[in-house]
Amino acid sequence: MTVGSRRYALVTNATGFAGPPAVQAMLDAGFHVLAHDTAFANEADWHTFAAGRPHLTALAMAEPEAVVAEALRIGGTLQVVVSNDHYPAPSFQPEAAPVEELRRNYDKLLEFPFRLVRAALPALKQQSGNVVMVTSNRTRLPLNGGAFADAARAAANALVRSLAIDCARHGVVV
Repeated sequence: MTVGSRRYALVTNATGFAGPPAVQAMLDAGFHVLAHDTAFANEADWHTFAAGRPHLTALAMAEPEAVVAEALRIGGTLQVVVSNDHYPAPSFQPEAAPVEELRRNYDKLLEFPFRLVRAALPALKQQSGNVVMVTSNRTRLPLNGGAFADAARAAANALVRSLAIDCARHGVVV
């Protein structure tokens, strides 16, 4: 259920990449925005971000399931999830590429968004909700030293396409 007539949108990593314009677009469309960013654990960062923006609530949890649980506790439901999960694409030649960096790319670009959508899906099904997943187009023209960064981004793009098919039967648009 929606609290009152308010519609709720969740935007992850609200301070980075496509986060600020996504938050503003959702506010302009009349949504109450649940803005997620771990930086919001610092109250000064939150106040700077939220200044002059009504209908905005901070979420600073690190785990996607906790983010969704808190969003649902606040709003009762979700109509839109914007997965703005980005990560720098460091350049490494294959022989020098640290495996830990591959894991960080995978965690930020693939695992977190998947777990987020999985946690939000029951609520989105009830509302015939929408999921917007911000991904990368850089894999169309791979860059030198970008093997694992590009691989993680290609996997994220494949995730979007597969989720679109899997969620459509439930009325959820990805």
